[in-house]
Amino acid sequence: MTSNSITVKANGTDNESGIAKYEFSKDNGATWISNNTNNTYTFTNLGEGSYKIKVRVTDKVGNSAISNTLTVNISENGEAILFNPETGTKCTDYVEENSNNQNKRGCMRWFAYKNYEDSSKINLLFDHNTSYIGIWDSFGSIKYGPRDLNRLIKEDTATWKSEFNARAITVDEIAKITNNSNFSSTSSGENSWFYFETNNQSLPSMSQGSATYGWLFDRTTVCVDYGCENDSNDTYSYWTVSTVYVRTDSAWAVARTGTITVHKVDSGSPYGIRPVITVDKNLIK
Repeated sequence: MTSNSITVKANGTDNESGIAKYEFSKDNGATWISNNTNNTYTFTNLGEGSYKIKVRVTDKVGNSAISNTLTVNISENGEAILFNPETGTKCTDYVEENSNNQNKRGCMRWFAYKNYEDSSKINLLFDHNTSYIGIWDSFGSIKYGPRDLNRLIKEDTATWKSEFNARAITVDEIAKITNNSNFSSTSSGENSWFYFETNNQSLPSMSQGSATYGWLFDRTTVCVDYGCENDSNDTYSYWTVSTVYVRTDSAWAVARTGTITVHKVDSGSPYGIRPVITVDKNLIK
């Protein structure tokens, strides 16, 4: 869940005395909020974290029953946002075709994730590739940085507002999103790749739409087998801006399998471009 509210609806019956009140808890029963005979309650203004939801139902003669615990996690990461990068505004005229690879203009779908440097801003990851094939650096070395990658991003986003600073995601941002505290681009080598769902190199059986972090690799080839929502036949992955520790010829990419993977920087097909922009939170409220 990426909203800052949780709505709970309980179904209680008592054919003798009748229901007297419903009470709701978000801390596993440590505290309760009474909503009288209304069986629905919304917890609002919730911060990031894990909430343990319970409902207590009491009848008119004082008998009560408590539900099992439902755990709900709230995060800023992964919420789908409709936003037009050319006008800098939220939008409502989105259609599914807008998310086809290489579409760059109009009302687009993005996935929000936390800006770890400025809490007043939010990062938005495009939900598809602006270019389905791209080279990180055609000279085959990381010495001069991602010259081709940066050039392609600049070309692909030429009509977007410049203040959004379109760029490629970093592999360290991905590790923070998935809560992988063991990974760092400054010390983790090519054998440190990981599945987003497990933060290790083992993956449970997944089905379409079941991956918590499926939004990170959505619209890549056969990604539904690894838990994403939408397949694409155009691209297997997209580049990050991050180089691979101790390698002079390779960078990290996001793969259709829901992993980070190592590729040589002068390798193009089928690695694409998927920009990130940074916007003020008040633009997407």
